[in-house]
This record gives sequence, structure tokens and C-alpha cells, in this order.
Amino acid sequence: MKRKAAIFCNSPGNVSNVYGKGRREQLAVLTILHPKIISLDAFEYALPSLAGLEVIFSTWGMLALAIDQIARLPELRAVFYGAGSVQGFARPFLESGVQVVSAWGANAVPVAEFTLAQILLGCKGYFCNTRDCDDSSRRGSAFRGPGIFDECVGVLGAGMIGRKVVEFLKLFDLKVLVFDPFLTEAQAGELGVEKVEKMVEVFERAFVVTNHCSIPSRLGCLRQWPESHPCSPRCVFWRSWHASHPRRGQTIRMMASAEATAVEAWRHEGRSFVFSRISRKRQGAPSRYSPAIPVM
Repeated sequence: MKRKAAIFCNSPGNVSNVYGKGRREQLAVLTILHPKIISLDAFEYALPSLAGLEVIFSTWGMLALAIDQIARLPELRAVFYGAGSVQGFARPFLESGVQVVSAWGANAVPVAEFTLAQILLGCKGYFCNTRDCDDSSRRGSAFRGPGIFDECVGVLGAGMIGRKVVEFLKLFDLKVLVFDPFLTEAQAGELGVEKVEKMVEVFERAFVVTNHCSIPSRLGCLRQWPESHPCSPRCVFWRSWHASHPRRGQTIRMMASAEATAVEAWRHEGRSFVFSRISRKRQGAPSRYSPAIPVM
């Protein structure tokens, strides 16, 4: 017997990306799928047509429903979330006895792959080099980067994405530092990394630092985030759209002492973009941005 299902999401563009290429049509074959995407604004209006709903499918932009709203879907049994972290909406569902299933393991793979690319580019000096070449006064002495042999990379957060990044980095002759208070020494040994107790040590020693703290307060990031401590000269700080970035302004000021580069990616209307920012330490020299480049 087919179960009654619906797609809940506040971002229709994300639904098209995740459930496109025939996937939504396949759901309609496997279930009795509601014909419309249910947003938070449409929830009350759609309730009569959601009677008997047993399954919700979603992705980035899932509705953060309260317990009393979930109670109006008494037959609901499961939420299938086609994305990563469910922290933003899952608790009321779990407290209501609804199972929440996430694709966080599968979702970590492309994020880690893209992160690996940024780490390798950072070690090669790509982000500083491109800006030096744009400046005629610096072109002759453009930064070349230390390369990847025996260089040091820091990973903030050893969750699913952080561990996948570490796995990929094993293919290269790199030293890997990991900051994550929940990572045990035994686990660090299994991963083949060096665990550090203070986040500032990662910035001191690593040429590229990649942030995968999705919940910074849990990892102590808000307390330990460096504010003015110097980092490696011309180093690179990478943040994917899945990671939180507390105290952004203070981090940029810290990195300015070493003409470091912050590289960020984010999602907008279902597409992913990346830009980089170099912080100049010379008096009166402004930070410079690269254009936002679509990557997905």
C-alpha cells in the first residue's frame, strides 16, 4: 500500500536541484505524493489536503515546525531530509515520535571533495598569486606558495565532513592537525592526525585552515576563536557553506597581520558560489575581494 507523502521546503529552487532529474517523479510513483511543495506560509492552508500524511521529503530550507504544528499531522511517521545537518528543525519532530533520516553521510562527500580542491589550491599559493599577478607592482615577485610536500593543514571539527576531508588528505604528504574537543586521542590515532587542544595552535602552525564546525558553540569555537593572534604568513582560511563562522570580522583582522586569505562558499537560491578575500597588512591598504564564482 502506498503511503501519503509531501515535500516540505521553503526553497523551491533547492527542491529542483535535489529532487530533479526524475527523482520527484520517482517519489510520485512510490508514494501518493502531494502535487505542491509545502512552504511554511502555505502550511495552514494546506492542512486539509495533508490529512493522513505519513512521510515528508525535504532538503535545505526544511520547515522548522513547532510541536503543536506537528501534532496536526497525527499520522506522520518519518522525515527524509536530502541534505546534511538536521539541527535546525529535527528536535520537535523527534520529541513527537517522528523519525528523522538525513543524507549527511552522502552529503559530506562532495563538500569534502570541493574542500580538498581549495586546500590544494591554497597550498600552491593560488589565491595570493592571482592577486599578485593582477597588481603590476607585485607581478615580478608573485607569491608561489609552499606546495603540499610536508606542509601543515588544520581541520576545525571532526564531524562527517571533517573526517572525510582528513581521509582525502591522506593521499598527500601533508601534516594534518585537528581541533575538536570531542575527538579522543584514540580516534585521532585511527584518523592518523595530530589532535591539538587549542584552536589558536591550528592557526599558528597550519598554512591552510579549513572550518567544519557546524555548531561552533559545541566545539568551544566561540570561546577559542582567535582574535588578534598572528597566523602563518600568507595562509588560507577556508569555510564551506555548511560551516558556521563566528566572529568573522575579528578573524579577518587576525589574518590581516599575515596578508592571509579567507575563502568562503555559500548557497543562494539553490546555487553555490565561492569568493576569496585577501587581508592587507599595509597601513591604509584595503582588503580585496575576488568576484563570486558559481560552482554548482
